[in-house]
Amino acid sequence: MNQGIQQQLEKAYRPNCRQCNAAIGEAHDWCDAARCKTTGQQLIQCGGERHEYKGVDYGEHEGECGPNRYDGYWPGTREAIERGWYAKFSSAHGWLKTTADDPDASTDLNRVHMELEWSPELQCMIDR
Repeated sequence: MNQGIQQQLEKAYRPNCRQCNAAIGEAHDWCDAARCKTTGQQLIQCGGERHEYKGVDYGEHEGECGPNRYDGYWPGTREAIERGWYAKFSSAHGWLKTTADDPDASTDLNRVHMELEWSPELQCMIDR
């Protein structure tokens, strides 16, 4: 791994989930960052075995939903950094591709979800 990627990963790393405060390796459940183990989508929006949450029906799928374990990164951030995928917002043009050294850059999580797919076995997004 090159030094630039390592520095970006270190910058994005958080010892606790910023939504539910789970520590590295702890289960985090029903926060924005928690993912369904089967689909990779937000757990709070997934039905799977949990057919409803707070009175809202989210549908069903085969397989286990969670809880998954916090790994120190917001979902998709590690994958975007490793691939050099960054974007910045322009009020005139919307989201534009950019590079990590752009002061307005953020990880391109939209691209992660458009170009990668969830691996239930690895519990991360992988190349299609």
